Amino acid sequence: MLETLRKNFFIILIIVIILIICEKSFSIYEPNERKKVIMVILNRLTFEDLKYMDNLNALIKDGSIGIMNTKGLYGYKGAESYATINASGRVSATYSYSKSYNLNNNISKIYKRRLGIIPKEYQIINTEIIKLTELNNKNKFNAKIGALGYALHKKGLKTAVFGNSDTADTIIRTNCLIAIDFRGLIDYGNVDNILIKDDLYPYGIRTDYRKILTELKDLNNKASLIIIETGDLDRLYFYRDNLTDIMYSLHREKILKKADEFIGDLVNSIDRNSTRLIIISPNMGDDKIKNASELTPLIFWGDGIPKGVLFSKTTKRKGIVSNIDIAPSITKYLGVNYKDFTGTDIEFKEHSDNLAFVKQLSYKIRFVSNIRKQSLKFYVISEIIFIIIVIFILLFKGLLTKKLLRIIQLILMLIIIMPLVFLIVSSYNIMDTWKYIKYISIISFSILILVLAFNSKHRLQLVGVLTYITILVDLFTNCELAKMSIIGYDPIIGARYYGIGNELVGILIFSLFTAIASIFKNKPNKLFISVLLIFNIYLLISSNYGANLGGSLTLVLILVYIILNDFLKAKKNYFNIVKVLLMVLSIISIIIVTDAIISNNTTHIGSFLNRLLCRDINYVYNIILRKLLMNVKLFKVSIWGESLRINIMLFMILLITKKNIMKKILIKNKNIAFGFKCSILSAIFGLLLNDSGVVIAALILLLNVTALTYLTILQIYQNLRT
Repeated sequence: MLETLRKNFFIILIIVIILIICEKSFSIYEPNERKKVIMVILNRLTFEDLKYMDNLNALIKDGSIGIMNTKGLYGYKGAESYATINASGRVSATYSYSKSYNLNNNISKIYKRRLGIIPKEYQIINTEIIKLTELNNKNKFNAKIGALGYALHKKGLKTAVFGNSDTADTIIRTNCLIAIDFRGLIDYGNVDNILIKDDLYPYGIRTDYRKILTELKDLNNKASLIIIETGDLDRLYFYRDNLTDIMYSLHREKILKKADEFIGDLVNSIDRNSTRLIIISPNMGDDKIKNASELTPLIFWGDGIPKGVLFSKTTKRKGIVSNIDIAPSITKYLGVNYKDFTGTDIEFKEHSDNLAFVKQLSYKIRFVSNIRKQSLKFYVISEIIFIIIVIFILLFKGLLTKKLLRIIQLILMLIIIMPLVFLIVSSYNIMDTWKYIKYISIISFSILILVLAFNSKHRLQLVGVLTYITILVDLFTNCELAKMSIIGYDPIIGARYYGIGNELVGILIFSLFTAIASIFKNKPNKLFISVLLIFNIYLLISSNYGANLGGSLTLVLILVYIILNDFLKAKKNYFNIVKVLLMVLSIISIIIVTDAIISNNTTHIGSFLNRLLCRDINYVYNIILRKLLMNVKLFKVSIWGESLRINIMLFMILLITKKNIMKKILIKNKNIAFGFKCSILSAIFGLLLNDSGVVIAALILLLNVTALTYLTILQIYQNLRT
């Protein structure tokens, strides 16, 4: 009995000792196990600035880097970019509405007078939160100011903000917009007394980095999200009109080196195993710097971050993320589940030469963006002017000669070839305007020579087939051509980052029906066409390929038209028509469900359908309204709106002035008539069903008017020969 008690005593003693050790171990490591995110703001940073920042370059070599789209609701500058990070959706904000202060007796009275509460447990408050919220009450992006702060506070986590961008006469506290909750509250920090006098800096003041480091130490892991505004680059931006170019450069170099020194000290003071450091520029780079862009460097370093490049499901492109992805990335790391963010969390893809890759990507995107508008404008205006000239020539039969008609045919064919050229040229790594023009010229004339080797009757269809196959191959190879093409999408605009854009949808539809006309010499096989359309519908709607809902719905309506047209001509039972339409609907539903199961990716299509199924009427209403407003805007002010209006008029003039010739062409070639009819209907459906339907309709009509003019000229040429 005594022996048993002795044994049990020793067992109990061992258990107690183990528990004591575990308790002490837990108490030792508890502070380090609490994760936190520190965000350092280097606003208006560019890649050119990195040459002055050794510590930041060391973080890049040991962490992940990408470029971030800085767009707010209206632009890439000012307070709205900061607020967009917080809301994870595009919102509006102003410098005056971002005013935040350390809590004192006077500020407390103002806040209580406006909101009816005294925020005693908070150290920083935004006194303009009511105006800021009102400014975004009718926001079409369903974003809410204060979402990030609210998500963290709901989980019991604290926020802190240090620093400001104040000038001599203006209060600029935009950094606080990143951390505030719905009430404009921040738990800890210092935004009032954080500057020191320094006559060698813009406005004679600079950020006191030593004080920030001291107060961070005093914070003692109380906050899970810490925002630090370095501020001096902002002050330089506001002061730059007072400086010579040399003095501006000297000030910038000095400011960057001082900020880099602070980053080095900060890194030495934090525990990498429980901290993530984010270096961010919420606004676009200072445009006084060469190669400054709306896509700014974004660096992640610390816990769980490998050497690599950034990636998110918002963009689905290695090296590119959006500012709406920052808040979800912070909450996910901190273990907070908040479902109302628009963006997605940032992932890290390993890459051995991450800085060179991202820098090259940034410069290429910037180059394509710069030439995109001018190139497309030149293309559209050239088409319009030339078609007008051709119509004028056609009105005067005395001007028509075989030689002139051959020249006109060549130029018209060149116009139809150009979309294919714009795709192919993007496969080359070109970042020089003259080199780009040279490559465009070489590729254009090479394709033209190839086309001219074929019979004149089949040239148009050949171009259609080549263009369609090229787009198809690009869809199956992750749209690598479209990503860097002027007829692709622009990541700087940020409306789309992946899949197939509306410009290419219009080109795809034209080339598809032109290609169909080449397959069938006379009446097209409707069954084959239906299968082909279903295949293209899948490619357009799939998140792995086109991810373009408007384009896929356009082809769905074309499919319905073909089926209805056949049944009505055959005078079949209406019940059978309903059955066929239900069958089409079932096929489309199966396509959507299959794609959702196969793909783990979240797309704007998937998000829309998910909200629709959840009966989020307000979200759906805002989406529809936003798309309608975009179409109205594009129709009024864009080159595509101008192109659509003029080409409609040119189309009508052609129909009136050359009615007999066109009638002869279409009656003789039922395959061409079918393709032409489907293209025109697609332009109408695309205009109605897409947020940038004007773009789809304009390109379809531009190419169809050019093709119709080409066929008319070809017919007149053949008449002259006979």
